[in-house]
Amino acid sequence: GNPYLFTQISDYNKTGEYKKRDRRQQVNDFLAYFELAQKHGVGESFVRFHAQRFTTGMKNGCRLRNELAKLKTMDEVERFMKRL
Repeated sequence: GNPYLFTQISDYNKTGEYKKRDRRQQVNDFLAYFELAQKHGVGESFVRFHAQRFTTGMKNGCRLRNELAKLKTMDEVERFMKRL
């Protein structure tokens, strides 16, 4: 799903439009999510799944999601996302 869905709905209801996140914002948002996921013991497969959702709309997003699917550890996912 869209990690920004509820924010976008709220923005749209208030202003009639919503802003799209750029690549850097999406990566920063994922890294904030990643930190919270580690703090609260969220499972690795769940984090990998959400990492893929945060790449939606990015240039070459399909390729990025395919690469993310091949990663095995949380550290690999974090390093991958930081390189974007």
